[in-house]
Amino acid sequence: MGNSNMSSEENQDMLESDFSNGLILLNIIFPEEVISNILTFVSWEDLRSCRFVCQSWKRLIDSTVSFEKMKMNMNYKSYFSGSTKKLNSQSLPFYVYYGIGKNAFGKNHLKNTFGSGEILHVCESPRRRSWSDGGQDTQICSDANCPRYKHWEIVSSRGDGWAVEATPIGSQPLPDQLEGRSCFVTSYAKSSKRQIIDLAKCGLNSKIMDEIRPHIEVSEWYAGRFDCGIIYKLTVSLLDANKEVLDQHSQEIIENHGDDDWHQILHTFKNYGPGVRFILFRHGGRDTQYWAGHYGSKMAGGSVIARIPEEFLQMADDPSQALNSTE
Repeated sequence: MGNSNMSSEENQDMLESDFSNGLILLNIIFPEEVISNILTFVSWEDLRSCRFVCQSWKRLIDSTVSFEKMKMNMNYKSYFSGSTKKLNSQSLPFYVYYGIGKNAFGKNHLKNTFGSGEILHVCESPRRRSWSDGGQDTQICSDANCPRYKHWEIVSSRGDGWAVEATPIGSQPLPDQLEGRSCFVTSYAKSSKRQIIDLAKCGLNSKIMDEIRPHIEVSEWYAGRFDCGIIYKLTVSLLDANKEVLDQHSQEIIENHGDDDWHQILHTFKNYGPGVRFILFRHGGRDTQYWAGHYGSKMAGGSVIARIPEEFLQMADDPSQALNSTE
């Protein structure tokens, strides 16, 4: 595996040179391609430590190794908000690759978006069932720790309170592209709940948020019933370290007619300032006819996804605009 055509003097010179530092194992000089290939199978966490072994490894890891390791995921293009035509081995600093390894990009950071819970749990019996429910049960629970609401903070639960429908009652089934079949549903008085996302815990550290400023794509599906109007409201806020609002998007939908189709709310945060550390996702609603039971707005499939902006690739492609990638 070594270079057998080299003289002993040439081999010794290579062993003593800075250029070959990190390429020699058991006194055998390995090509950079071999070392790079080996390093692509090292975990991202260990790869971060490997960068401090020597300059050769740092150079390889910051370019070829991280780039090829990222591409081992067939869905790597989902990490980016636009075209990846300018993407190459010099496009991204290591701290962005490390964020990729922490699943910071292209992943939904909102949890329990269908009210399906994560463990088996028996909720109390429905308090009411109407003729139009088709005999299906609406899951209503008096347990404050019900796993159907895990990760959510109930801000208000008025009327007959929040409930979860195993499948939407009085509405169309959820769109096929969604992974869940259940949904949250409100009652005849305003109810809301919220979830706060700690970006650092999602791999989106302060350096990424302040220098890359990922696009934050927000989405949720909502529906009403065929026989009752609804009010649905979604508010998403970008918060600083003290959880003060830096940017916000809010949208309220009022449907006074019976519309049982599912509709999607979409918004992307771009060009926000530095300092974003948390995201607050809050939704809620009620019905418009004050009917006892659960005739209010339904919601499911919420998502908060960070993606690397195409503009950053363009900036990184310009050597005069390259960011410091020492971390």
